[in-house]
Amino acid sequence: VGLGKTHLLQSVGNYIEKENPKKKVIYVTAETFTNDFINSIQQKNSSSFRIKYRKADVLLMELDDNFETYMYTPIILLILKRYVDFLSND
Repeated sequence: VGLGKTHLLQSVGNYIEKENPKKKVIYVTAETFTNDFINSIQQKNSSSFRIKYRKADVLLMELDDNFETYMYTPIILLILKRYVDFLSND
């Protein structure tokens, strides 16, 4: 059942871009973000992951229903923490 989460998240991104045109907003599903992160590790190519996500001033991540969101939320939070650590360790 749709609750409008996608529309709300996109509205937040649109508002940020409207109020701060220089801000780079990246909108991504949790599944895409997680796949990008895992692929960068498997392919030993962290630079492509860094380039893609480091340029974001705002990262909006949607936990989509196809990703069995609620079961994986703790994993997503751990990945996000590692992402922040990963990008801050140059």
